[in-house]
Amino acid sequence: MFRRAVLGQIAALAVLAMAALPADAQQLPTPVIGVLDIQTIMRDSVAAIGIRDQMEQHHARFQAEITERENLLRAADQELAQQRAILSAEVIADRQRALQEDAALLSQLVEKRKRQVTEAFGTAMQQVQETLMIVVTGIMQERGLNMVLPRAQVVVVAPELEMTAEALKRLNAQLTSVAVVIPEG
Repeated sequence: MFRRAVLGQIAALAVLAMAALPADAQQLPTPVIGVLDIQTIMRDSVAAIGIRDQMEQHHARFQAEITERENLLRAADQELAQQRAILSAEVIADRQRALQEDAALLSQLVEKRKRQVTEAFGTAMQQVQETLMIVVTGIMQERGLNMVLPRAQVVVVAPELEMTAEALKRLNAQLTSVAVVIPEG
């Protein structure tokens, strides 16, 4: 989404810059344009699909870990409730404080895991985007293009300007997988 916004802004600035030039200004090269559907590529590329699959696995593992810890906290709370009649008020208060501290630590762990997952996903998808930019640059050179517009910014496009299928094919050949690395602990 960020890249799309940046590409849109660049395209808009290029148009404004050309319109603002006086007639006798130095001639700019004629635009030779390609169109790329970045969203489709980021959705359908083999590497991006693999990243999403890995993220689902990480999410399931983390959810199981969190559920287990929540169950332990509930069990400890239930045990404390059953022992209220036989424990002193001071012991009950101490155990309640310990349970509250454990719950707070669990909450912190959940937030930490969310941050780690988000960062790992972003890092992995950035590798796909970087490789895509290399692929697109190669296609630009081969076709003699000097500008690529995101498909989302174009209403109608002639088929010969569309480069999404070729970029996706090359990206899939060049980058088949990206490891999603989430720190343990």
